[in-house]
Amino acid sequence: ALLIRKNGTSRSELIIPDTSQLYTWVREGGESGDCKGTFTVSTFGASGAADYFWNGAEGTSVYSSACEGDTVELNVRDARGCTQSITLVASASTQVNTLFPNPVVDRLNIQFSLEKAATVQAEIYDAAGKKIADLVQSQAQSGLNEIQFNLDPLAQGLYFLRLSADGKEFLTERFVKSDFGN
Repeated sequence: ALLIRKNGTSRSELIIPDTSQLYTWVREGGESGDCKGTFTVSTFGASGAADYFWNGAEGTSVYSSACEGDTVELNVRDARGCTQSITLVASASTQVNTLFPNPVVDRLNIQFSLEKAATVQAEIYDAAGKKIADLVQSQAQSGLNEIQFNLDPLAQGLYFLRLSADGKEFLTERFVKSDFGN
């Protein structure tokens, strides 16, 4: 709290810092083997419109023409000047990454493929970008994998599932938790 005195009177003023953060979610798509790969960015917690810079050049929320193995630098800045920087590497397009059903009532299934065995971690974030659950951290095999989660205790709303393999994010998907049947 800050106490200000002016002409013999005083007033208290509470200064609350801006504690919101800029969260950035990137989804990879397209056929990177044919240099038609894409990265699509969603931002949450941003104040006003966000500016996107791909490899230093201003762009939109979508980057296209990524080839397998390309390294792409993404910088996102919101109206307050909050920034986030991410280095992305285009992967092979032969991977299957999906979650279903969406919306989900109680059980969420995730199918994903890996080029090699890895430790996979699954996390859930709310619409504001706050992590609310660590679902699993386990070893997954190369090839197709499927995991099922019981999300019955979750309140209805919009959420994001983030999957990482050996600490590198490879899937972020939006899903809706509903209390009603599909």
